[in-house]
Amino acid sequence: MKKEFDAFKTEMDGWVKDINGTIQDYRGMPRIIEESIQNIDHNYELIRELSSEIRSLKEEISAIKAIQIFSLRSQERRV
Repeated sequence: MKKEFDAFKTEMDGWVKDINGTIQDYRGMPRIIEESIQNIDHNYELIRELSSEIRSLKEEISAIKAIQIFSLRSQERRV
């Protein structure tokens, strides 16, 4: 009976260690999740900024095109 009890105790110790190891893995998850959330938020912020810059550049390009067209038309009228 003692052998069986010692074997059971050894198995229980192993299970407890496995469970504690798994719990430790999950304890680190909130930190990793928080870091991921911060990274995602930062990426979206960068995307919004770049989108705004692209919009501004498109407007500038359109303005430059209009100026070039106006300039070409005034040169054609002179000739």
